[in-house]
Amino acid sequence: MTIILSTIDFPKEISKAFLDGFVGKKIEDICSIFGTTGDEHNHCAHFVSHVLGFRIGQLCNTMKYETKDDLDSGRTIRVNDLFNNCPERGYWSGKPEGLDCCLIFAVLQSQVTDTDGVLTIGTHPKKHVGIYLKGSAYNYGNTKDKVRMDGVAHFENLYGTGTVALYGKFPK
Repeated sequence: MTIILSTIDFPKEISKAFLDGFVGKKIEDICSIFGTTGDEHNHCAHFVSHVLGFRIGQLCNTMKYETKDDLDSGRTIRVNDLFNNCPERGYWSGKPEGLDCCLIFAVLQSQVTDTDGVLTIGTHPKKHVGIYLKGSAYNYGNTKDKVRMDGVAHFENLYGTGTVALYGKFPK
């Protein structure tokens, strides 16, 4: 069962200046509840969800006993929870031309399921998400443990041969 809470802190305007303000930040600068530099967790969905206010599926507050009941501060930590709840989603090559701000995903083609034209991804480990804005993809790089800005090609080639880039309009 997917839990979808309101996105009360969703920014009214997602701008380059707004997103540039996160570049170089570590997860501790973004979330005081869960995640530290060098831990074994992937924080790409966690970053995106704190920036955009997504509270879908598993939230960061549930990862610590002390904050497990604090639904107001928790944000989504799973890439598949974000992708599978986008109201419109598909392959990057099919992204509507005028869609200049959306989520961008990288995943292995073998992990994409198409059921009657509706794409979903599962819980496999090789998946990544960022915020796409007019040619730039803002994402949390786990290798260097900080927010970075890349181009679409980074997502299209992230896992080598078999990688596909996907888009998703923001979940509500």
